[in-house]
Amino acid sequence: MENNVKNSPKEFWALLIIPMEMILGNLLGKIPAIKASPNFSLALVIFLAIVAFLITIISFRKFLASQWRLYWTKWGWLKFLINIGLVFLAALVLKWTRLGMESLTISTKQLLISSGINILITAIPPFLAAFAEEITFRYLLFGKINQRTLKVIMFFVSSALFGLAHLANFNFDVVQTIPYMILGGYFALIYFFYDNIWGSIFTHWMFNSMNIVWPALVMIFQGITMK
Repeated sequence: MENNVKNSPKEFWALLIIPMEMILGNLLGKIPAIKASPNFSLALVIFLAIVAFLITIISFRKFLASQWRLYWTKWGWLKFLINIGLVFLAALVLKWTRLGMESLTISTKQLLISSGINILITAIPPFLAAFAEEITFRYLLFGKINQRTLKVIMFFVSSALFGLAHLANFNFDVVQTIPYMILGGYFALIYFFYDNIWGSIFTHWMFNSMNIVWPALVMIFQGITMK
């Protein structure tokens, strides 16, 4: 796998983006004014997600641009179509690994237009998160490593850390993050075989969209058409 970008302090600090986002979100979320207001809490999460996204894009703009050109240079549209298929496979992987776990899904029939709009707003952080998470867990903690044994080790380490990064989504229940650890390994394999960060970014981004944005749009449509 390529190693176009040399190790640098920038990459070390980049590894702190997601942990700092989580820590700041937890600390600032305890401020009484923010804790008491769901809207303030949501605004804080969105603000931190946007900041993390911008820092990642700006810091790795040259790498992302070069990888973008390589992605589309040969068989780009075919690779993108394969990415779309991999998104549906990712959904199956998550579904299979959640078998036997407590269901966290909700019924769209009980939700109105306002609920769909709220979900669309809350979808902004995961919509942006794919970029920072792929740079961190797939590129810095896995893709850049060339030594085979260490690469295998970091495959599992980066996948586990990816799952743990979603602890807050499951009330800090580690067991509930196991499916996301497996999903992290799935994204790592996509990056490995594509040999391009956009392979995993596209799959991750479309996966998040399918799981959050699409259901929200369905809720809005049901609310509009509800008699």
